[in-house]
Amino acid sequence: FLFFGPAILFFFSKKWWPSLGHWKNWGTGDDWTSYQMFARKIVVEGEWLNAGEGVFIMQPLYRYFVGFYHWLFGQSAFVQHMADVWCVLGATILLASWAVKLRLSAFIIFIANIIYLAIILMGTIRYHIGRGLIEHHAMLFMVLAGWLLYGAREGHFLRIIGAGICGVIGYWLRQDHLIVITMLVFLIIEPTHGTTGEVWKAYWRQIWTHWRRGFSYVGIIVFGLFLMCFRNWWVGEIFAPSVTDHVIREAFDLTKFYFKVKLMLTATDSATPSFATMVLLPGTFIGFVALIWRPNCLRGFPMAIGCALIGVFLPYVFFGNPGYPGRYSIHLLPLALLSIMIVSDYLLNRTKFFRTYY
Repeated sequence: FLFFGPAILFFFSKKWWPSLGHWKNWGTGDDWTSYQMFARKIVVEGEWLNAGEGVFIMQPLYRYFVGFYHWLFGQSAFVQHMADVWCVLGATILLASWAVKLRLSAFIIFIANIIYLAIILMGTIRYHIGRGLIEHHAMLFMVLAGWLLYGAREGHFLRIIGAGICGVIGYWLRQDHLIVITMLVFLIIEPTHGTTGEVWKAYWRQIWTHWRRGFSYVGIIVFGLFLMCFRNWWVGEIFAPSVTDHVIREAFDLTKFYFKVKLMLTATDSATPSFATMVLLPGTFIGFVALIWRPNCLRGFPMAIGCALIGVFLPYVFFGNPGYPGRYSIHLLPLALLSIMIVSDYLLNRTKFFRTYY
């Protein structure tokens, strides 16, 4: 934080400083404008439960964040913009701390953080900082839930409760991340070291041994899902997380799913892959491979990361991922980067120069 934080905060503060005394015109016909309208209904018109929609169609919780920013700091969009920057810095710190828990070298962690920030601050993902969308907030709480769960593998029950609360917030911020947030539960029983067969057998044993921890976390997530359905029934008379005929719901089509996955792995809609692809594609591939084949470099790889990666892609079998390039890669990037960090640390530790100096 001390190395990267001041420069990033200064840059974006200078960029948005003129907006402090202004009301922002968000334009018309886009999600960021809708969240402003919903936030006004909450804070000004007092629709704390209805929040502008009978049954949630757009993502539920972000409108409350926006309402809080404007209620506390006024009509300027400065604080809302800067909140995305703090989410980026927070995710960077959590990834570094997570890597320390994985016992990766400081050299790998430092280089990986540079790469993470370079991807976030370059290309298509850069334009989602301060855009008024939910992505960075939702990503931060997803990473926070995973970080707490990995730290709870030694039996820290309060961390499991905290992870469950962060997971629910992450789900309420972005409902299509319910599966990946639930899949993070397997981090509680990490680490497991060995071949594919040994790890899967050990997983089953640890599930039976530590089922109370997993049940506690999943129970909190299920309770959050129930609260969402209950709210929609109370206000809109539909007991479901959202409307049944949602605009992004799609019938399964293999060709469409291929292009959805391609968009997430390349973070661009152009024919030329972006810089982010160099992390997203191999990181995802490593996570999937570790579930079925574990050579020496993957013997200590947390299989929960592979399960979580499945959870990232699975919702888009039946739902579209519309919007702007890079939007759906923001949540994939931390998991993909962790995968590469783990393998890179193993490979570099096998070199004499690295063992000597790092």
